[in-house]
Amino acid sequence: MDGFLEYDWKTSRSIFSRTELIRNETGTVVAGWNSQKQTGSGLISNGHSMTVGNGQAAVDKNFAKYNGSFGWLKSNASGNQASFKAMLQLSPSRLLPPEQQFVLGGMNSVRGFEEGLLTGDSGYLLSFEYSFPVARGLEGFVFFDHGAAFPFKGNEEPITKEDFLTSTGVGVNIQVGDHIFGRFQAGIPLMANAVMDVHMAVQLTF
Repeated sequence: MDGFLEYDWKTSRSIFSRTELIRNETGTVVAGWNSQKQTGSGLISNGHSMTVGNGQAAVDKNFAKYNGSFGWLKSNASGNQASFKAMLQLSPSRLLPPEQQFVLGGMNSVRGFEEGLLTGDSGYLLSFEYSFPVARGLEGFVFFDHGAAFPFKGNEEPITKEDFLTSTGVGVNIQVGDHIFGRFQAGIPLMANAVMDVHMAVQLTF
């Protein structure tokens, strides 16, 4: 188990035609811990953190939030692997600064949707993936993602179906030699009037 205590100060500006429109300064203190446990054929991990801070862009200038995560991975001798991850953010504060909000959509959260489609003060993510070898340097996988982000709406507006995202899909991992890695994913939104989105990433190492 590893504990941590961090202090961070950020300044951001929005400039148009050389005129500063918005200036935001945010200071935060973050405390928490992470742990990992090896199992016979896999790994279990979890993390918890508490953030308190002050931000000019927030409705509640002094804000607080909790973040939790859980990960589970299991593999076998044939190279098949199942993984599950869960992420949670809870905040009683209204309209957190942009960099403190929970973000959903894109290749690292709910695939099949554009990056950062939903943001909110609180939210959660659940993701399951099963991968299997196809050939040397080629691995296929299927996945299911679901999550929600709950923004500050004002006027006590209720949570609606537009605050949730759900998708499924397939993808491949490609390795060429020791230096080229690629990941290609086709996400299918399980929502009305939504279309499939493709996410691609290529990494070169030297």
